[in-house]
Amino acid sequence: MENQKLKQYFVFDESDLQMNRKGNLSEKQKLRFKALELGTTGKLIALAIGLAILIGTSQPLISAVQSNKTTSPTSWIVAVVWLLVGLVIDWWLLRRIMLQGKHQLAKVEGRAEIITTSGERNSIYYELHVGGQEFSLDQGVTDAIVDGQTYTIYYRKPNNDILSVEKLLKTE
Repeated sequence: MENQKLKQYFVFDESDLQMNRKGNLSEKQKLRFKALELGTTGKLIALAIGLAILIGTSQPLISAVQSNKTTSPTSWIVAVVWLLVGLVIDWWLLRRIMLQGKHQLAKVEGRAEIITTSGERNSIYYELHVGGQEFSLDQGVTDAIVDGQTYTIYYRKPNNDILSVEKLLKTE
């Protein structure tokens, strides 16, 4: 019954688990991630958005440089901060585009520790810690994973998407 809860919560079946044990993604998992990827048009749109953000956030700095004598130090600081914000957003977009299609399977074993934290508006966040690896999940994890039990988790790097999980009989 517990294995069924794991399969339902993490959306995998026995064939997915068998492939993950061998160090491979199943065809279903590959198709699932392919569906989430941006196509060529999506990548071009993301790059255009990134360029627009960079141009928009660099405008205050360009204005400050052009009116050097009338620009206050505060204006310079605001201009540089906006440029840095634009660069961070562009870096994030570019990183997301470059990581597309790179599905690296990883495995971790260890005792499960579920950590709950409270957020704004009475929201609760759940983190699953296993073997030094951290996964962000929703409240349903407490129905599938038993705190203190030993599990093997197969996940996708670098996003830490859990692909399949199996409970081990041994306890640490």
